[in-house]
Amino acid sequence: MILVVDTSTLLDLESVNSLPLLPKLARSVHVLDVVLNECGAELAEKILAADYWKITVPQSWVLPALRLKTAGLSSTDALVLYTAKENKAILVASDGPLRKQAARHGVEVHGAIWVAERALDKGLIEPNELCAWLDDWLASGRRLPQDEIDRLRKVLACR
Repeated sequence: MILVVDTSTLLDLESVNSLPLLPKLARSVHVLDVVLNECGAELAEKILAADYWKITVPQSWVLPALRLKTAGLSSTDALVLYTAKENKAILVASDGPLRKQAARHGVEVHGAIWVAERALDKGLIEPNELCAWLDDWLASGRRLPQDEIDRLRKVLACR
């Protein structure tokens, strides 16, 4: 399985010190150079050290990617969507407008909560650790779907 990850999910994972988990869930996790630029030098270094595969966006992708751009999507979002679509990869994105546009284009898309659940299923994290993530995400103001957080908190019997 190939994953293409956007900035918002990387920030979600970094906020709970869990960047290394995503590459353990897939054969390959692609991160675009433009996404790394959005993350800043320090975080980009951590991402690359965690075995994400850096993709340098060729100029030939820009125009077709921009055709996917709609209101609410940045040029970087459009490039991430284009990359996932062209590679028949799963898009890992926490950004609502990007997720909606991906679904419109038939691209399988999941967010940080999906990553957390897969990590739990594979035994990479413990239930109490995931409960702590949910608390941290809520406390830090990360924009994750409240209904999904509530569902997972109930399933895990979080305090």
